[in-house]
Amino acid sequence: MVRPRGVSWERWVLGIFLIRPWPWCQQLGAKVEGDVARISFNSTKPIDAATLVSTTDVGFTGDRKWSESPADLRQNQPRVIVEATIPPGTTAWFIRLNSGGLVACSDFQESE
Repeated sequence: MVRPRGVSWERWVLGIFLIRPWPWCQQLGAKVEGDVARISFNSTKPIDAATLVSTTDVGFTGDRKWSESPADLRQNQPRVIVEATIPPGTTAWFIRLNSGGLVACSDFQESE
């Protein structure tokens, strides 16, 4: 983006932030108690589905076999809370949210 001639830096930077939207979904926190993961998000859009994506494999992430299972979803705009049971033997996992054609994911988690 090029600053137009005659526009101050302050005004130009302010304009960028006013026209550039914030992410539609942001993770707020993650907590694991036993085999239950609880992830909270802020979302400007209603969530259609939440899925736990997990693997029991090790090695390069792209070579692992990933499984999907439904996750419980509670939403009170803009707050969204997802709970999912992590399958035994899981080595890594994340939560995927769907809203229309949009997709958001939680942080990637590796089991200890």
